[in-house]
Amino acid sequence: SLSFNRITNVFTVGSGLVYGREEVTTDYSIQVSDYYIGCNHTASITITLPHASQLSSGQTFTIKDESGQADLFNVTVVRQGSDLIDGQTNFVIESGFGAVNLYSNGSNKFFLF
Repeated sequence: SLSFNRITNVFTVGSGLVYGREEVTTDYSIQVSDYYIGCNHTASITITLPHASQLSSGQTFTIKDESGQADLFNVTVVRQGSDLIDGQTNFVIESGFGAVNLYSNGSNKFFLF
């Protein structure tokens, strides 16, 4: 069951919470509705973030090398426009089964955590 208390701003889930997962094998542009992006690739790929201004402040994405081959075939995460990712234009997953978690400020930046 789900409930939300407007006074305390507490969202309660009475069972396991399931997030959407998008499996990709080639270059991919993350959609606003995505959460997990599972990369099952056999060549280097690029994952493009949406514009931070299209997102809510605090919106989160997890990008994971599910193939275990990022040490051979990197997963490069890139921004759009002048947005930055921890002050940079991109981030590279270069270890097998590596992952990155990012959240947006809802304006012009992404932060790794």
